[in-house]
Amino acid sequence: MKATAMGKLSALLMAAMLGCSDDSSNADPNGSDAAAAACDATISLLDYKLVPADISAAPGTIVLCTKNDGKAPHDLAVRDESDKVLGRTAVLGPGEEDQLSIDLTAGTFDIFCTQGGHESLGMKGTLTVE
Repeated sequence: MKATAMGKLSALLMAAMLGCSDDSSNADPNGSDAAAAACDATISLLDYKLVPADISAAPGTIVLCTKNDGKAPHDLAVRDESDKVLGRTAVLGPGEEDQLSIDLTAGTFDIFCTQGGHESLGMKGTLTVE
């Protein structure tokens, strides 16, 4: 009876250790977070401007990294020439960060904050894809 209890205890301990182990299969061998994609551009969202306001990237999947360095909630959206919003980040509180991954072909796109009146106050710019 004692041997069976010890066997069950050993099995439980082994399962607990496996469940709590550090799964390094997603780790980048260079030490960076595998979930964080490389940024094609990093944009600071301020009250009320984008820094930098004008960015460029190659066609394909473009990753825009954003950080709200202002005091009000902000986001970043990408709009095409027909005024269609193609993608946007979450609305970010002060100090928060997000990434927008978007597939684009060559062209010129508006980048802007969608929060009430922020674009007209100067939170806008251009993304040139070439």
